[in-house]
Amino acid sequence: MFTDSNQDLQILPVGGYPREVGRLIGILSHIRAETIQELSRVSDDQPEAGGDRISDSIAENLVQIALEERILQLRLFEGREPEDGEREGWARGLEAGEGDGGGLLHRLIERLGEIRESTLRHLYRVSDGWLDERLDLPDGRTANRYWHLFHLAEEEVRHREHMRWLLGRAAG
Repeated sequence: MFTDSNQDLQILPVGGYPREVGRLIGILSHIRAETIQELSRVSDDQPEAGGDRISDSIAENLVQIALEERILQLRLFEGREPEDGEREGWARGLEAGEGDGGGLLHRLIERLGEIRESTLRHLYRVSDGWLDERLDLPDGRTANRYWHLFHLAEEEVRHREHMRWLLGRAAG
């Protein structure tokens, strides 16, 4: 967990998980909290420069965050890559369906939470040594599971910064 006591900043392991897994979860949780906080500035019908709704562009970024985490789940926990058309089907599924009210952004935030909960359930069953195990990448290289989880964090920050840029551009 990330703590901010006005002076001390630290990444601490989340309880109930092995130490290094818990630290990674703390990082992922902090990044997600920052992403959700950023989304509090967006409404479903907010206009974007050029006449499009900014929420559509924000939604595209949220779909990418969700897809990247779902693909990570396949790689780390199922040992496979997405099948043909699977990724596109997930994207359509993320944008469709019903939530407990609210518009598309609200539904996507709900789905992000569900996907993260699934990731956390899987991580609850692993050891710190599991993080060091190497997996083959589609391009022929290998990467350990620690790298995959770090990359997930990196990608969410990248998409969040793009959303910030979109919001700044819309504000003028």
